[in-house]
Amino acid sequence: MSLKYCLLGGLLFVISCQNPFTSETTRQSIDEEVASITVSNEEEEVVDSVAIQLEKEKQLLAEAKLAEAEAAAKEAVEKAKAEKKAAAKAERKAKREKARKEARAKARKEAREKARKEETERKKQEAEAASTGTVAKDEFNEKGGTVPTSYQTVTSRPVTTTQPIVQKKPFTRFQSTKYSFGVIEQGDIVKHKFKFTNLGNAPLQVLNVTATCGCAKPIFPKVPIEPGKSGEIEVTYDSKGKFSIQKPGITVFTNEDPGIHELVMEGRVNAELKVANPNPSPDEFKKDKKEEPASEEGSTPTSEEDNG
Repeated sequence: MSLKYCLLGGLLFVISCQNPFTSETTRQSIDEEVASITVSNEEEEVVDSVAIQLEKEKQLLAEAKLAEAEAAAKEAVEKAKAEKKAAAKAERKAKREKARKEARAKARKEAREKARKEETERKKQEAEAASTGTVAKDEFNEKGGTVPTSYQTVTSRPVTTTQPIVQKKPFTRFQSTKYSFGVIEQGDIVKHKFKFTNLGNAPLQVLNVTATCGCAKPIFPKVPIEPGKSGEIEVTYDSKGKFSIQKPGITVFTNEDPGIHELVMEGRVNAELKVANPNPSPDEFKKDKKEEPASEEGSTPTSEEDNG
């Protein structure tokens, strides 16, 4: 359209220029017409631009609709897959449930068949037993003798109750497994008796008693302790050469299972510290020399005493 108007305006301009008889008024009207044609061209360009923009918007809208349609189609496909997967899972579950039901039904049927066979066998045995008893009775009536052992039937059996077998064994209970002798002076001797009772139903035998320290000397009964009777283990503790806290332990071995009992004596031993004379006289030195072997023989500690 714009090209058409341009050609028409140019033609009118050429005609007006070549014709010498064209008036000034005609020329002015031609110029106005050309100007109006130019203005129309600009409006048409604006319209064309708007049309192009509308076309672009239509294209964008179509693309958006296409993308939306593709997304909806994809969602539909995913939904169909999920439904198919759920249906397959439900089908597998139904098959498993069916198999379980069939297995239970089969087990019940087999149990019923087994019970029926056992009942039939029992009735058969009862019938045979009754028949055997009848034959024995007829033979007894005919011959006037006793019923043969082979034909005798057991009509009743005595009911016996099985009494539980009670295993006989001893059981030791000490009145106390710990004794505190308080505070004593070094060299003091402490004695204590650990008393116990046999609460079992078999004789209790004390097999051996040991101490963790040679300073503790135990004495125990050598004869068995009858059920319900009591006994005692006497321990003598010598604090010679000891100081501070002392805890000698005593282990008692018996014929129980397990037959080990732990006893303990505890207390504090006070010891006086003696400072040797740094400058002894010749007589004192000779006296110490003479007494040294005797003291070593009489007070050499054993390894057990060191542990106490």
